Amino acid sequence: MTLLDHWTPSSWQSLDSGDVDLGSSEPVPLPNSLVFQIGKQGVGYLLSAAHLGGTGASPAYSASVCSGSWGGAVYYNGIIYVTCSNGLRALALNASAPSFSPVGTWQVNANAIGPPTVAGGLVWATNWKDTTLYGPNLQTGQAVVHQTTPPMDHFATPSASDGKLFLATGHTVEAYTIANPSAPAGSSPPAPPPAKCSLKVRSSRVKLHHPKRRKGYKHAPPAYATVAVIAKCDQAVQVKLGGAVSEHLSKHSRRGKAKTRSFHVAAVRARLSAGVTRTLQIRLTPALLSALRRHVRESGKFTPTTTTAGGTTRVGANRALRL
Repeated sequence: MTLLDHWTPSSWQSLDSGDVDLGSSEPVPLPNSLVFQIGKQGVGYLLSAAHLGGTGASPAYSASVCSGSWGGAVYYNGIIYVTCSNGLRALALNASAPSFSPVGTWQVNANAIGPPTVAGGLVWATNWKDTTLYGPNLQTGQAVVHQTTPPMDHFATPSASDGKLFLATGHTVEAYTIANPSAPAGSSPPAPPPAKCSLKVRSSRVKLHHPKRRKGYKHAPPAYATVAVIAKCDQAVQVKLGGAVSEHLSKHSRRGKAKTRSFHVAAVRARLSAGVTRTLQIRLTPALLSALRRHVRESGKFTPTTTTAGGTTRVGANRALRL
């Protein structure tokens, strides 16, 4: 190997004598041929990978990040995740400026102090002091996972492959299955509004059906009647159409009010396409058909019920019925 270039801050002698040198972390390659470096002093530097500049050269950018870093950092999707002695940091990179700044939504977890890695939608870091593996959210820093581990040596760093997270402890190599984290609160898309539906009885005249006699039977099935209702919804929905028909009896009660008797019709279930009108047939009971044949007034009330992610919708339609 041949040395091509190097960089050393102008204060390297005082950093070295005070044991706050850069040697505690490895360089992290970044977009636009940049390199991020941080050390025990806690100052982060952006350098040009094409021209490091040598001893005492000015970095492309530098700023204090934390009280000190041991073990390294990782870059993912525009953010540099930096291990610090007082908690994991997240820095938003501006590669064109170049510069970096703390992520505004990030909450520092003071317990996650080990070198990070990104896998399964989380950034992972350890605390070898309290034998815990943390999986903070990539945007907020809130720990989604707390996993107790065997004792670890200093700067234990997890790695990941094939949906598993691997961690070297004092005497073992631990493997964990990485589960996809739940979405952060407030990030879910809003629920769609409830379906808007309309319903009307197509005609007050009830349709009479006379089934034909089937082969092998002496008599044809009894006649039956149906009521046609027209339904339409603005969303594709599963609809349950039910209803009741009231028979208005000719006799009056003692209080002078007309007597009524109600019959519930069998529910009809159907799938409605968004914005498409569909005619549904409701079958009437034999007792209702007999009442209609006696020319007794009937009135029907029909109600479709739809349930979507946005809620439940009910509409009604009323109409007098006759044969």
